[in-house]
Amino acid sequence: MKTILLSIMLIIPFVVVASNSELEAIYQEDMDELAADPERKKGVEYKTNAVKRIKRVKAILAKNGKHTAQEYFSAAMVFQHGVVADDYLQAHKAAKKAIEVDPSHSDANWLICSAEDRYLRKLGKPQVWGTQLVRQLNEDKTYMIMVLEEFDKTAKSDTERVKCGLPTVAEMERKVAVLATMTEMWDQYRYWRTGK
Repeated sequence: MKTILLSIMLIIPFVVVASNSELEAIYQEDMDELAADPERKKGVEYKTNAVKRIKRVKAILAKNGKHTAQEYFSAAMVFQHGVVADDYLQAHKAAKKAIEVDPSHSDANWLICSAEDRYLRKLGKPQVWGTQLVRQLNEDKTYMIMVLEEFDKTAKSDTERVKCGLPTVAEMERKVAVLATMTEMWDQYRYWRTGK
């Protein structure tokens, strides 16, 4: 059965705060490339560009230790769209830095959890937050549906999930059941994120 790894982050409408920051420009470049062709993430061209962006972000972070929360978040998102496990670990760390600078940065809270899940999945371990989805054929093998990738539902509490801006496990399970009835990929994305 062919599955395509998807990330909830592709459907979350992040807004980049206006800035002259090179980190934010790199993040915007990454998001523009994903928006132009979300499936490109599985392609060689996207991966090549992602590796180049990550190298640039690492160089910027190494040069100057002082950044805004939004800059750390931008760096974290570039790492989150990486290729290897260390990219996702770096995403987790940069998102934590964003929260240190601005504890109210809710997108960074979500990214801390999502990066941890992606890191664990890359290591072949179950996710613990419930942020990583895969697309696979439905039971009748007539269309692709989104399902939660291997998920240890007991590793984190619902209270912890809600703090990260995630739904409870029961709500996730309810949404996954509805997704199984939807045939259009973008309808599934929208429903997963908004419930509508």
